[in-house]
Amino acid sequence: MKPRPWRTALRNGLQFGLVSAVGYLIGLGVGKALHSNSPAIGALWCAIAAMSVLQDTFSAARGAARGQIVGTGIGAMISALYLQVLSYSGIGLAVCIGATVLACHLTRFAEDSRSAAINVAVIMIISSQHPDLNPFANAALRFLEACMGTVASIVVMYLWYRQRYLRQTD
Repeated sequence: MKPRPWRTALRNGLQFGLVSAVGYLIGLGVGKALHSNSPAIGALWCAIAAMSVLQDTFSAARGAARGQIVGTGIGAMISALYLQVLSYSGIGLAVCIGATVLACHLTRFAEDSRSAAINVAVIMIISSQHPDLNPFANAALRFLEACMGTVASIVVMYLWYRQRYLRQTD
């Protein structure tokens, strides 16, 4: 039986709402616990990472999670290395995003280049707002937040689809 459009819309709305709330709260808690200069931005980044992993099936979500983590890691390393040597600039942002996308393509992670590029923008813009923040600490924190959001999304998706499976077998 094919799901009704309103049920699919309701399911998607509930999933997005749930993972964004869980991601936001985890990111905010970690940011405050680590005395981050930007706990609200970290919470936002965690929620965005959680939402970007949502897919129609659990197996598709696992693949998206892998891409999110790999792309975020690549972007975090490139932006941290750049910011260790040079300070933030708009041209530097563009160079780092271009280098990150290139690195993703050359390492056969082309499909992950979007999340990597977004992560570079987040890291570099936070560094522009907080120039005294250590670039590697900033990059590590954004990577951690993205990983936490990704894990939160996978857990929610697992529980969601596990419940659905259990209901179908009763």
